[in-house]
Amino acid sequence: MAAGFDPRTEGEGSDRTFTMPWGQDALIEAVVAVNPRTIVTLTGGGGMDTRRWLGKVPALLHTYYPGQEGGTAVAEVLFGKHNPEGKLPVSFDRSWEENPSAAYYYPVKGADTTLHVTEPGRPAVDYVIPHVKYEDGLMVGYRYWTTTGKHPLYPFGFGLSYTTFSFSKLEAPATAASRFNCSGGLRRDEHRESGRR
Repeated sequence: MAAGFDPRTEGEGSDRTFTMPWGQDALIEAVVAVNPRTIVTLTGGGGMDTRRWLGKVPALLHTYYPGQEGGTAVAEVLFGKHNPEGKLPVSFDRSWEENPSAAYYYPVKGADTTLHVTEPGRPAVDYVIPHVKYEDGLMVGYRYWTTTGKHPLYPFGFGLSYTTFSFSKLEAPATAASRFNCSGGLRRDEHRESGRR
């Protein structure tokens, strides 16, 4: 099932909500109630609120904005022809309230600036400029998560694949200098139902 944002609900020059567009959460829940094996693909430029249904679906694939051949790429991943090897370039929050910048995202009420513009031959215009106070400082991204001990829904670099890796007999010196040798074994197994390896 495909859900998420589109050019009408997300784009340059304006912010979008963390919640998905109207009705999509309810639609996903209704479809999953009929078929619990429903896979959800999300389109959007970042994270979104998936709390209502994420625990009810076996798989979620975030496609960002995949372009002209996006449908082909998604089909190849879902049918096992291609390994979904992408990794997140950002962390996805569990909820809007847990976003490190949530408290500073919207303009401060009563702190607007008025700009009075006059031009010869035109009537004067007053523009109201909202004031957003960025007080998160260095507490953004991984610094926020590691300092507060909270955990995002999906951290920076997260991504699953059809491949499992296992390490064995890892050895490294107890005190490491700037250069040191380590040894161990790596096993890689791909698991695709399509039979392709």
